[in-house]
Amino acid sequence: MLCNAYLLEGATSGRTLPLGEVAHIVGQSTDPCSPRGGDLLEKALRDEADNPMLLCAQQHMEIDAKAALDVFTVEWLRRAKQEHENRVRHLTALGPERATTVVRMVGPVQHFGLPEDGSLPTFRRSGASFTVHRHACNSKTPHNVAHRGE
Repeated sequence: MLCNAYLLEGATSGRTLPLGEVAHIVGQSTDPCSPRGGDLLEKALRDEADNPMLLCAQQHMEIDAKAALDVFTVEWLRRAKQEHENRVRHLTALGPERATTVVRMVGPVQHFGLPEDGSLPTFRRSGASFTVHRHACNSKTPHNVAHRGE
């Protein structure tokens, strides 16, 4: 999750292997030796979906190391998990119904300058016009998309 390692295939063998480890943001046990186990989260909630994380072995060991518990706090791990889940949700939400078309034009293209109203420009080639539109695509950053005009 934190290092973005692919956790279902061995890098050396190329074989499908379950390499991920389930780590807990708040320790599964309330025992003082359990990393972040002293948190107030009820024991019954410690195996609910909001608490476990899938990590590579190295990062699992690192976040649970006593010397790093002040870095990998409950708040930090929850924020990192949420950011990762949001990124994956965004990347996997682009289904066929939200597809865009890439238009490649070869040859001389005329540009008629930037419109005075601050809108995006229109380009013309061989009788067809293409207008660039801003398309948010469920993202905080808009993307420019060309649409063919008549």
